[in-house]
Amino acid sequence: MEQCRSDVVVWGGGLGGTCAALQAARSGAHTILLLPGHWCGGMISAAGVSAGDGHELSAWQTGLWGAFLRGMAAVESSGLDHGWVSCFSWRPDRAEALLQGWLVAERVRLQVLRGMQLEAVQWCGDRIQALEVSHGHGGEGLRIQAEIVVDGSDLGDLLPVAGVPFRWGWEAQECWQEPSAPPASRLREEPWFRQQPVQSPTWVVLGQLDAQTVVQQRQPLPQPFTGAPDGHGLERLLRYGQLPDQLVMLNWPQQGNDFHHNLERAIAGKEQQQALAMEMQAHSMAFLQALTMATGGALTPAAHFPTAAGGRS
Repeated sequence: MEQCRSDVVVWGGGLGGTCAALQAARSGAHTILLLPGHWCGGMISAAGVSAGDGHELSAWQTGLWGAFLRGMAAVESSGLDHGWVSCFSWRPDRAEALLQGWLVAERVRLQVLRGMQLEAVQWCGDRIQALEVSHGHGGEGLRIQAEIVVDGSDLGDLLPVAGVPFRWGWEAQECWQEPSAPPASRLREEPWFRQQPVQSPTWVVLGQLDAQTVVQQRQPLPQPFTGAPDGHGLERLLRYGQLPDQLVMLNWPQQGNDFHHNLERAIAGKEQQQALAMEMQAHSMAFLQALTMATGGALTPAAHFPTAAGGRS
């Protein structure tokens, strides 16, 4: 197994991990960023949720977030205000290209390794000392020893592997006195909390819909999506995540493509994680197909994200 050392190693290419690696390198530390996939940026790019969370962020345009918005405004000729869920929306591929440009600019101190799989974590006492990774399935192994290890994954991948205690699920209001947290009695008694032990994930898909099209619902949506347009209508459902270039982000919680089934698989090992991912993807593709039929073909699938075979899906 090949071995190397680094001041900082960041596991995971989510938005937090990407920013952590970038700032570590900018601060003068030799840094290695390990990406499980080929895109970096997590939510705002690779995961397809390419809209800032709500409208409250409009007043906060500082630091890396502010730099990101200014960078996106420079490359999105139609601006960033498209959908009604947020003041800011953009194409995921352009967001990823902007972040990659930032990483490349720090290449003297920042090494980015893509398509990596986590194999083992080595620790002593309360400190992680090294990560063992491989490139793809059955690829060559690499052991990276580092002074600082950062978990920049979306699910805290290093925690169970390193034996670090962690919570899975809701915390009762009695734990930390958070006003918005449910009391312990509701967690015990209400089936909804048992069905959704964590925030339900969504496999986001993109569709193509002309911005000038007046959407008409040609037929009802089938189960389990029948009630998705209730209270908003089909047009607003589709325009929720309007993006530039006639793209729409399908990330709809109400009987849409949120996924609620056996979510404990997300932390149960590679095979179960893969099974969960495939079920989530199939659920979202069924939602897209149902919307395509309901609009009489006005909405069509958009091939946007890279595949392992080199195409787009």
